[in-house]
Amino acid sequence: METVIDAERSHELEKTRAAMCVFSPEQIAGPYFRNDRLHRYDITEGAEGVPMELILSIVNVKTCEPIEGLLVDIWHCNAQGRYSGWSEVDPDKEALSGEIGSIPRTDEDSYLRGCGFTNVLGNCSFRSVFPGFYAGRSIHVHVAVRKLDEHNNDRHVAYVGQLYVPESISSHISELPGYAGRKITRLTNEQDEIYSEMHGFGTLMDMEWIYRGTAQERLLGTVVIGVDPDALSAHITPEDFYKDTV
Repeated sequence: METVIDAERSHELEKTRAAMCVFSPEQIAGPYFRNDRLHRYDITEGAEGVPMELILSIVNVKTCEPIEGLLVDIWHCNAQGRYSGWSEVDPDKEALSGEIGSIPRTDEDSYLRGCGFTNVLGNCSFRSVFPGFYAGRSIHVHVAVRKLDEHNNDRHVAYVGQLYVPESISSHISELPGYAGRKITRLTNEQDEIYSEMHGFGTLMDMEWIYRGTAQERLLGTVVIGVDPDALSAHITPEDFYKDTV
């Protein structure tokens, strides 16, 4: 099941596409990428946290048109900074390496991972929870965009990036139950070396609270990602799919 985007939201996304027909900056995939092909809208699997919905809008930078039929992967940590598949890795200690497959998997959990195909509007939506943080990083969501061939081969990764959250949202949620009380200090985007390598142009999501009556129901994050669907990313290569831990 996919979310229903109302007419006003669709119009806003269309205007945003026209204004942002540029390449989105690529960034590393990190050590926790997996090729589970979990095609689903709801990726929570019971993970606790502030409810969050993400709408990713994929645009072809060569035509400024939305792209239908691309496979979009997202993965992120839970409220306490742990990734499924590596749930036993201590999020309060900085990982030694950022390469795919560099950290041995500790379990077969699959919470907060999923993929979906873009629709005719270029949109792909996910229901999740707001991520926490881990040592050395600000709050972020990983994303990869793949172009499948006529044989359903999923090794063609056109784009790999990371999505970031406005500081006003991060600072507020980090004080809530389930997120607060960590032994380490959360980094802001500006303190994060990976975000800062983009010189302030990291991919920042628009994020707002959605209300039902007077109560906050969930966070809605939207972002336009400009890609060349024929490109081949250097951050997830065909060889990466054959690593033992992926």
